[in-house]
Amino acid sequence: MDNSQKPGNEKDGRVISTFGVMVRVFILALALVISSIAVTSYETRTVEPQTKWEVLVDSFEMEIDYWVDISFFNATEGWIVGKGDVGSEYEDQYHGIVMHTSNGGVDWEIMYSEKDLVIWQLEVVDQNTIWVSTRQGLLHTKDKGVHWDYSTGTASASPGAVRFRDNSYGLASIGKGLKYTNDTGDSWHELDTWNYEESLYQIYFVDDDIIWSCGYSGIFRSSDGGISWTRQKDTKTNAMSVLNETEAWALSLDLGVTHSTDGMTWSQDSIVSEWSYGIDHYTDMEFIDQNNGWLVGSGDPTVAYTPDGGANWYSQMASTPRSLRAMDFINETHGWAAGWNGVIVKTENGNKFGSRLIVDGDAFRVMGISTIRLPKSVGLMNTILIVVLPVLFLIERVSFVIKRNRKA
Repeated sequence: MDNSQKPGNEKDGRVISTFGVMVRVFILALALVISSIAVTSYETRTVEPQTKWEVLVDSFEMEIDYWVDISFFNATEGWIVGKGDVGSEYEDQYHGIVMHTSNGGVDWEIMYSEKDLVIWQLEVVDQNTIWVSTRQGLLHTKDKGVHWDYSTGTASASPGAVRFRDNSYGLASIGKGLKYTNDTGDSWHELDTWNYEESLYQIYFVDDDIIWSCGYSGIFRSSDGGISWTRQKDTKTNAMSVLNETEAWALSLDLGVTHSTDGMTWSQDSIVSEWSYGIDHYTDMEFIDQNNGWLVGSGDPTVAYTPDGGANWYSQMASTPRSLRAMDFINETHGWAAGWNGVIVKTENGNKFGSRLIVDGDAFRVMGISTIRLPKSVGLMNTILIVVLPVLFLIERVSFVIKRNRKA
């Protein structure tokens, strides 16, 4: 048999050699990689103008381990709580700390500190009345921090959120139960209609009737002022942002952002992430209206922003500092955030952009260590290439064979 007629011999023109197959596979793989990079680069491009975050307090500047909550009454008056040192001696370490600023966060003054104080949440009722949820009890001041007191019967190994509807009525998650006050916090009583053993992370009042809350085992809502409660979602929920009686946002474990527009049902979690990062973890969120919302947390980016109600998200402050825990915005431009190692940052143009983030992209494990997240359009484009390129290769082979046969 002539070698020119053997299968696999390129001289025949009717079959593709092993080398030819390898070349075509390489071309297909290269096309998939190039398309992935090109589409991802386009979809995650930086949109101008970009938001600027100013570092007010740099890492370790205050010898703070971490901040847990921050809240501003207006553009100048703000409060922050966390854990850190109040001196250089060993006995001055591991204090729970409450601090106040009267110039927008440029300068901070310690208003209260206590050794081994475990702080959970901060509630600024008005310019003078501040409540702090702690393991030792509900700590409060009614004279802007001059005097502080604990409310009797509010200490708990599992403290949670505290929130006031007005100066008189408030709710607090204490010992996996709910307590209420109707006398400005002078006394606290068990809310017997709360039937869940749950430490709540946040509580939100819409009006006298509508109350939303979230915690370790989900999202809860009352439409009759706390007489009855319904668990609407059973996924651990780190934070919420409530706009009105029907619309709210929630931040679930592992970056999941969910949305309710009817006050009853919640959308499927949307994952917001940088394209090459799969270990981001957001801890706090805030929407000031139906369009403008922010997330803060650890990873890259530390701040994510949406200008269109979650349809698109953009990176803000994608570099140092890398770990934030809490934030507060007073309008769509002015906001503050704080986190690990005592860092405090501020923006005055918080409604600007940065690089576009990926929402619900396709995730791929890399060597079992990290996760790369790509836009879904990458998968669509590569699916088209996987179908089109082999067809083109086949057409090229058929055309080549037909031409060779005609010449023969």
